[in-house]
Amino acid sequence: MTHGTQYAYRQGCRCPRCRKASREARARYRAGIRPGVEKGLQVHGKNGYSKHGCRCDICTEANRQSARDHYHRKTGKQVKARK
Repeated sequence: MTHGTQYAYRQGCRCPRCRKASREARARYRAGIRPGVEKGLQVHGKNGYSKHGCRCDICTEANRQSARDHYHRKTGKQVKARK
């Protein structure tokens, strides 16, 4: 295993070099998905929450509703909507 790589970190290595590589990779990933949020380019809703990291009220509520729907489909139970 090569140290100082994100792969090594995912394999369980927590040495300083691998932690730094993983931290930098996450920062690069976030930088790629966040610009649309600041510029208001993404569409709000479930995808705005999960794909673009938007946490506005519209995106948060859409994500909650999606999670409720998923739970209902998987378990067959009704989930009470939040007020």
